Amino acid sequence: MKNQSNRNGAIELWRFILIGAIGIMHFSNSYYGSSPYFGGAYVATEFFFIVSGYLLFVSFYKNRAREEEINAWQFTFHRIKNLYPCYLLSFLVLFCFIMVQDKASLSTWITNFSQSAWELSFLQISGLKGFRLFNYPAWYISAMLIVGYFIYALLELNEKKFAKLYMPLAVLGIYCFFSKNAENIDVWGGAKILDISDALMRAFAGMSLGGICYYASLLIKKKQRSSVVRVLLSIGELAVFLLSIFLMNQKGHTQIDFYIILLLAVGITLSFSEQTYITKLLSKQPIVWIGKLSYPMFLNQIFVIYLIGAYLNQLSYSKGIVIFMMILIAISFIELLILQGLNCLKTKVL
Repeated sequence: MKNQSNRNGAIELWRFILIGAIGIMHFSNSYYGSSPYFGGAYVATEFFFIVSGYLLFVSFYKNRAREEEINAWQFTFHRIKNLYPCYLLSFLVLFCFIMVQDKASLSTWITNFSQSAWELSFLQISGLKGFRLFNYPAWYISAMLIVGYFIYALLELNEKKFAKLYMPLAVLGIYCFFSKNAENIDVWGGAKILDISDALMRAFAGMSLGGICYYASLLIKKKQRSSVVRVLLSIGELAVFLLSIFLMNQKGHTQIDFYIILLLAVGITLSFSEQTYITKLLSKQPIVWIGKLSYPMFLNQIFVIYLIGAYLNQLSYSKGIVIFMMILIAISFIELLILQGLNCLKTKVL
């Protein structure tokens, strides 16, 4: 059951909650030196990879059904077009804040901005060297776009072979590789095999798993389920997400990461199956609007961390978390309003 804006309310709510968990983890580690809560929230990134992969498959088959000639380049450009305004605004706010705090000279401003070329072009996680990274959690966006292009291209070339062979092989092979060599999934800044970025491997596995979730959800939604079955599916959907969050709230960096990924995949499949009451209940405009806050919240978390670190010292843990979340939500809300205003102005002018 989808709302008027074609957004899944359950996915939007979990998106908001998990972004909050990631932000709390980053803030705690930066401000307090450790994270007593949500130490394993980095696994939530897999939720976003899986959802991105799922939606990629939705787009691919929609384009095919409409008989539209949309290739991998066009698909990726459309994604960048949607993501870039908020991405750029958040980057500029963070960049200017850091430069002002450092009392940087004009030449330093120019040098640092020029060294941001790969970050500004979503290529910071490609393996290219010689750049400075400012908004480091945005590596996820870079990995998602790069891998999304290749997955879409592979679907164009040979959909059946990719879906039946390469996709499940990638999921199994990559997760087994990280389970053996890293013993957790908190990898993104290195390259352990053939000089391929860990982040790209992680994204390929997660987005391929999203493709598997897509096919699984089609099987579930093939026929309308009875009320009893839908209640059971609803309980299962809620249970796997709550269990995932409970496990993320542990210390992290263990083999449990891979159990969480499986739980997230099951929950996402059920949420998109259109057979649970939870999705129907949550697919309301207020929930969807909350979900829209998640993207600017994700991009602004580092700015808020630096802001609090610069001006608010020795906060208690509970007070620090509350202040962090309040400022993060407020700034993200303001950015959304600014972008909506600019979009309206652009529409009127053009």
